[in-house]
Amino acid sequence: MDGKTILPRSEVPEEFTWDLRDVFASDEAWNEELEALKAYPERLAAFAGTLGESAKTLLDWFTLSDEITVRVSKFVQYASCRSDQDVGNSFYQGMRSKAFSTAVALNSAGSFEASEIMAIPDETLARFYAEEPKLETYRRSIDKLRRRGLEVSIDNIYAHIQDVAGIRVICNYLDDIYYLRSLLTRSESYTVLREVDYIKEPKDTGYRSLHLIVNVPIVISEGTMVLPVEIQLRTIAMDMWASLEHELRYKSDRKFTQQDAARLRLCSDAISEIDREMQDIYQGNEPQYHA
Repeated sequence: MDGKTILPRSEVPEEFTWDLRDVFASDEAWNEELEALKAYPERLAAFAGTLGESAKTLLDWFTLSDEITVRVSKFVQYASCRSDQDVGNSFYQGMRSKAFSTAVALNSAGSFEASEIMAIPDETLARFYAEEPKLETYRRSIDKLRRRGLEVSIDNIYAHIQDVAGIRVICNYLDDIYYLRSLLTRSESYTVLREVDYIKEPKDTGYRSLHLIVNVPIVISEGTMVLPVEIQLRTIAMDMWASLEHELRYKSDRKFTQQDAARLRLCSDAISEIDREMQDIYQGNEPQYHA
């Protein structure tokens, strides 16, 4: 034993704790958001069967999806930080579980998106882009759903599209990512269909994240169905990098250059070292260099 004493959360000086008040002012405010998010599955479901009707409807769908993504990101991040503060606190572990379940329920409510967008004729989509230029922001997402080149059917959706629903979980430390992965793989409720570790083997661009395709049981009025859900697990730093890279490549008005790509790769390497060093500091480990 090294003689170090880990203080209980209640005894840690406030200046050494996370200040989450900019995310949610209190646990009560988080619970209010939990209740507010319960109204969104119905709002999402109201779009079922309508995405190909007009450019406005399709844009309204993406706008609502963006709103939910921002709110759920804050919602899950607060719960994750709270649970990480004291892993022995069952209340905050339950908070993280509620956050995860809420995110899955919201994505499941909009799981019709893939089939409906794939069913929109090319000429109709071209007209939508002309009528509503703001849809250009979502062209890449739309193309991803449509480039499979398969007949639009429920069987093909389930057989060939394994990210009909998806959630992104932002973690504080690298170990948190693999801890959550272990919880998922041990659970009898979930089946991991595929795993790609872009943390240990980053993409050439520098992108890092752990991707899991997981079969998740979803309770609906007709019974229980199993839905493939893509889960992306990454640190705060990885998410910052991915957000900037996506913004520059697909949303920025200026041209994305080779110099931008090279600088992002360097930033990715630096962020990887920072993630490891921050974890070492958090765990009280001695400083070390990582290859």
